[in-house]
Amino acid sequence: MSAGTGIVHAEYNEEPEETQIFQIWIIPDAAGHEPRWDAKAFPKEDRAGELVVLASGRSQDAGALRINQDAAVLGATITKGQKVVHTLGQGRKAYLVPAVGSISVNGQQVNARDGVAIAEEDTIEIVANETSEIVLVDVP
Repeated sequence: MSAGTGIVHAEYNEEPEETQIFQIWIIPDAAGHEPRWDAKAFPKEDRAGELVVLASGRSQDAGALRINQDAAVLGATITKGQKVVHTLGQGRKAYLVPAVGSISVNGQQVNARDGVAIAEEDTIEIVANETSEIVLVDVP
């Protein structure tokens, strides 16, 4: 969702079971963008064992939901012992959360729904302590 010049917004769970969501706010690159809302299904098979770009404002990430910032939201499903590595780049930061499972991030234990803010690191090494679903946000 892009609030752009302003929106009215409400969320409702219309499913019979309880829903858990993440709201991730990324400051846009400029004011006044056109408000919009997009949705796309991201099958778990597409994220198996590797980080896949889900939403992005970077030109190289064709097919991802568009955001108005030089940022990207990535997701992965990794099984116990599997490792994924993400290179940040000079001056960039990241926010990482395992939605499900337990991981180690650059050697530090992180449990389900714990958020990790990462700065001043060139690379992020993520190892699954058990099957885990992770969300990584890469921002300037």
